[in-house]
Amino acid sequence: YCLDADTGKEIWKKSYPCPIFAKNHEGGPCATPTVDGDSVYTLSKNGDAIRFKKATGEVVWHKKLNKDLGYKHPTWHFAGSAFIFDNMVILNVGSYGIALNKADGSIIWDNGKGAAGYSTAVPFTINGKKCIALFTAKEMVALVPETGKILWKIPWKTSYDVNAADAVIEGNRIFLSSGYNKGCAVYTFTSSDFKKEWQNKNMRNHFNSCVLWKGHIYGVDDDDSVSCLDFKTGEVKWAKKGFGKGSLMLADGKLIILSDKGKLAIAEASPTEYKELASAQILPKKKCWTVPVLANGRIYARNNPDGQLVCIDVSGK
Repeated sequence: YCLDADTGKEIWKKSYPCPIFAKNHEGGPCATPTVDGDSVYTLSKNGDAIRFKKATGEVVWHKKLNKDLGYKHPTWHFAGSAFIFDNMVILNVGSYGIALNKADGSIIWDNGKGAAGYSTAVPFTINGKKCIALFTAKEMVALVPETGKILWKIPWKTSYDVNAADAVIEGNRIFLSSGYNKGCAVYTFTSSDFKKEWQNKNMRNHFNSCVLWKGHIYGVDDDDSVSCLDFKTGEVKWAKKGFGKGSLMLADGKLIILSDKGKLAIAEASPTEYKELASAQILPKKKCWTVPVLANGRIYARNNPDGQLVCIDVSGK
């Protein structure tokens, strides 16, 4: 769908066959559309990689990565969004990622056809050189985006291979987390090696990612709480229950939190305490697993089963 951001009115929509094969799949993709210039790139649960024209929804190319090209899907099928780098569309597909040509969808590089993880590629730099971090089925890997060359692999085994939350990186330190009681860790890294700084079970991201703000990690833990950790030590500064498998984002020093039951909360991003500034029930009490979005003074939020989308004005005008 392409909707008018002011009114929610439909501008265009496109659909294509995508059988519901994935475990617990209710229909629709997990990957967020990626906008780049005049194009939109999407990835379906079953591996349909598609480039649309942004203005009209016309399909430019459509590649069936699983069905036609043999890239194995994980248990809950593909979920990572497209990451654009130069002339490439980089996807968490295959053993250690794949890069498609933006122009025609042809393969530029790949790293095997094994089952993928569920995260999206995260850009960072090592000694000024551009890299990407990708949470695969069993490891966190650093890649050279131009070639797909693997620089290092941090082993990270989670039950059912659910490595879904994106990496959080600052300088030469990387934070990774997963659910099913696995926990979290921070590693330091170079261009060829890594070293663990700490590891514990204080943050277990089931699928939604954390944010880093002024030396502290904020995220939704698997025990139903939003938690704050010290980035250097992993120590819990505070935890507030009642958010289920919700999600959050950061803006202007504030946390925008959406519980999995449709409650929206705005809280200070402070390690001192959980200080809620405002809250409201904005969606029916059904699965709300999608991260809220802030744009032009408005918060957009949706739920999973029904695809209900709401827009909340927080501009203060």
